[in-house]
Amino acid sequence: MEILAKIKLEKRVIKSKSNENIILVLFDNSSEFVILESNEKGLEVLYYHDLGFIILDGCFGEADSIWFAGLKSEIIEWDFKGRKVLRNCGEVKINRLDSDLSGYSCISTIPQRNLLIAANLGSFSLEFFNLDTLKPVNHGVALTEIYAKQICVHPGGHIIAVLITDSEDTGKVRFFELNGSEIRLYTKYINTLFAPGVFTFDLGGDGLIIGGGYPPFSYQINEFPSLNVIDEFIDDNGLDIPQPWGDTNGISFNSDIEFKDENFIYVPYFNGNVVTLEINTGKIVESLKCNGSPSVSLSRLGSTDLYACSSVNGEICLLRLKSNLKNDTKDATYLPNQTTTDNLFLPLIDMEEFISESDEPLLIS
Repeated sequence: MEILAKIKLEKRVIKSKSNENIILVLFDNSSEFVILESNEKGLEVLYYHDLGFIILDGCFGEADSIWFAGLKSEIIEWDFKGRKVLRNCGEVKINRLDSDLSGYSCISTIPQRNLLIAANLGSFSLEFFNLDTLKPVNHGVALTEIYAKQICVHPGGHIIAVLITDSEDTGKVRFFELNGSEIRLYTKYINTLFAPGVFTFDLGGDGLIIGGGYPPFSYQINEFPSLNVIDEFIDDNGLDIPQPWGDTNGISFNSDIEFKDENFIYVPYFNGNVVTLEINTGKIVESLKCNGSPSVSLSRLGSTDLYACSSVNGEICLLRLKSNLKNDTKDATYLPNQTTTDNLFLPLIDMEEFISESDEPLLIS
């Protein structure tokens, strides 16, 4: 682990995303974002821009574009080199339970299927768009819940998982199978006993890691597709960190998970560090002090060994971290033995819940 450069932004950061050399930084409860560049000088601010709506999520697209999702707005495609809006899609719908909620809460793409996916806050549903034309693609009604926080796609490209944060103590992950022109809901889901902020499939698509906290930092591991809980871990030291932490529009302590290899993950930590965790034991094997406030986001710059780590109080570090990732993801299979339904209005009481049975989670050490 090595710090290569550092920069201080004068705003409260909630998330950063990266491609090969460009870093997108999002701020808490803000319509503004900033674009940084990693170059021979280290880190350089290219520009700030105000989109005019509260930004909740963003992701890099093909070529030079970024997709933005936010409150009371359609989906926006931004040309980060040309510094202009390219296209927009979607529909702003008023949430029938909370009239202040409309727009889109999170966004993702499935390049191998040429699809853009976003969670509509007004309709409680996932919406699909053709990446080329931005016309809506009808896969049926894929209902989520009131605040979907993250969309994650299985490495095979056929399973869509949605992270939902319910409270400071609970959250869940629901799963949809995309098969041809249909989308079907798994009748089983994961429930967490902490507020989840992030999740990801493992490198082979055989499991999931869910992280978060209110705080402290917690994470759990589930098998996929069985969803059986393997273990849950917690670091009680995080209870002592001073506020502010988390963000205005979601109650969990945000944290990213990046894989070093199949056995270890890198995690931005509440003490301002980036730590290396052994996945199945919760053991911290390495730790590097990066920031003076809680580190909340960690993103890898393309396929390099460079990472951007951002903190609550606006510090952004450029790090070099060793990665031993293997490109061994599996081909898409449709898991015919898994119970799914095309009745996406299925009452939640009829669904099968997978939740940790531990009286106390294992301590991160």
